[in-house]
Amino acid sequence: MKKKLVYGILAGLLIMSFTSCVSTATSGLSQSKVKKALKEGNWGTPENSALLFTPNSAYNDFLQQNPKFGYKFYKTTTRTEAATVLIFTFVTGSVAFVEPLPVGSELKLFSSTTGSGNSSTTTYFGIAGVDVVLNKPGLFYYNPYDKEGANELKSLKVLYKYFKGSDSAWEHVIADRIEELKNAKK
Repeated sequence: MKKKLVYGILAGLLIMSFTSCVSTATSGLSQSKVKKALKEGNWGTPENSALLFTPNSAYNDFLQQNPKFGYKFYKTTTRTEAATVLIFTFVTGSVAFVEPLPVGSELKLFSSTTGSGNSSTTTYFGIAGVDVVLNKPGLFYYNPYDKEGANELKSLKVLYKYFKGSDSAWEHVIADRIEELKNAKK
């Protein structure tokens, strides 16, 4: 009888682990709006623009401060993917990105929101200084806490979901970078 009970419990746990829950939290533009902007030519290309992305999905707003392009706030589009197995939740990937901006754009992180349970805290960093200058066209990985780029591949995989199927130059650049990073890890 004890063996049947133990086997029953183990079988139940095994079934629960196979039926884990996958969740996604997003804000900003939807995948369809990104594809529409690309199709209509509202965004620059990898030849003349830079697409800033970061694994930190807490980043809300960046302020573009180069007078040549005008001062403008850009809300990030964010996506965090997580899987729950039994009672444990694991973040499998996250990204925050700003629409492609002209080379030479000077960005200041303006606000970031972090949460815990039912509460959240938004930090405003102000407008003094510049955190990043988009000095070359293409993808621009931004993470001041990850100098080695350890989270770049995970972020690119999540970012790719927004561009997949658009047949845009950005889709191909992102896919190429993913392959480059995968091959570098081998």
